[in-house]
Amino acid sequence: MMNRAQFFGLVVAAALSGCTAIEGAHSGAAPRTLEAFGDAVREARSRQVIDPHAGVGQFPVVGIDGQAAVSAWRRYQESFREPPPAFEVMGIGGTTR
Repeated sequence: MMNRAQFFGLVVAAALSGCTAIEGAHSGAAPRTLEAFGDAVREARSRQVIDPHAGVGQFPVVGIDGQAAVSAWRRYQESFREPPPAFEVMGIGGTTR
């Protein structure tokens, strides 16, 4: 059977070994983590850019004309002024009548 002094000694030893393990884990990981900080964001941003030098050249934008772009932009802006009407799908969501 363990007495009170032995139990206290065991608790202190466990706490000290835990602190040592935590300190050891932090000492090697911190510099590597700081070096790579932001790499995932920069990589995700670069994968979303089709042509990084698009604004440099004199080439026209291919795929949509000016009138269609302006019309789409206006519809987009107007969608914030008046939200679309709510509708009910099989009794879920929407407005009650």
